[in-house]
Amino acid sequence: MLYLIKDGKYYGDAFVIETADFIAQERALGYECATFDEAPDFHRQWVNTPATDATDDQGRIFVTLTLAQLKTFKKAQLEDATEGFDARRKDPGMTFKSSLGFVVDGDARSRDNIEGLININIGASPVSFKDHDNQLHSLSLDELKTLLVEAQKNGALLYQQKWALQAEIDACKTAKKLAAIKIEFTMADFSEEAPNANETASA
Repeated sequence: MLYLIKDGKYYGDAFVIETADFIAQERALGYECATFDEAPDFHRQWVNTPATDATDDQGRIFVTLTLAQLKTFKKAQLEDATEGFDARRKDPGMTFKSSLGFVVDGDARSRDNIEGLININIGASPVSFKDHDNQLHSLSLDELKTLLVEAQKNGALLYQQKWALQAEIDACKTAKKLAAIKIEFTMADFSEEAPNANETASA
């Protein structure tokens, strides 16, 4: 379920619908969004808050999240942003610039597809491959192997960024510094690297 907070406060806003359009709409209104499999403790705290204890100028009950709760919320946002990194998941934003000169999907399903093309077409070349922009390329098996290695490197790079963000969240001492952390990822760019011609020829 999706939970929303605004300015560090929770107003009991939780939704089953988690569409990208809905999340974008709520973010435009100043809300932060994160998904929890089970109701977080701040929701239970809100449920048990008497109506006379904490209300805003509109009469809405709210609870102010502690730094620990805000960290838990931020980590949930990080998990939402990286769920496509996990095995067998599809993430259209997980791409990389290949040394072969085009953008390639790099999520787990795409890596499996590249590996499948390699295994199925052993001895057959060239092989048709569709890039991120749905453009077809005629590739040798060695070029497919290059794509697979690059996709694996891209995945490793993204996980390193995830662990770094988790460490940064844990290290925060104030809510202000925590709020300043942006959950953003840089995809790998191999466009300036050319495949080693000698290795390709001997593979």
